[in-house]
Amino acid sequence: MICFERNFRSPHLQYQVVPIDEPYETSVKDVFLEESFRERVPLSEIPTNGELRQIVPIGVPYFYAELAGARFVHRIAKGENFPLQFGRQAVCTLLNTPEKIDWRACALSKEEELEWAKSFRANFKKFDPFL
Repeated sequence: MICFERNFRSPHLQYQVVPIDEPYETSVKDVFLEESFRERVPLSEIPTNGELRQIVPIGVPYFYAELAGARFVHRIAKGENFPLQFGRQAVCTLLNTPEKIDWRACALSKEEELEWAKSFRANFKKFDPFL
């Protein structure tokens, strides 16, 4: 599983969780680090006993990722041109789906959204603690 968070240019954080198949687990860190090098977004590994709040002071924008058991952070400097879709771009590179980097290309019609929601509710029903 890939988890990443962006706290930048928004009044709230953006946290994404992406389930991935096991074969991708072995290359997820390498892909994120390659993308970070290509985009000039250096990722620093957080030590096992380290906490994000110890590394990034309150109010400082950041990008954070949990990748195959390792945690990485990038403190976004004032005036830095941080790519807002960095996490999505790295995931799409890993999954070889460059056509999905731009979220707008993944937009569904209202009818498709309703059908997906209906399907999700039916599949989630067995996990719903309120039923």
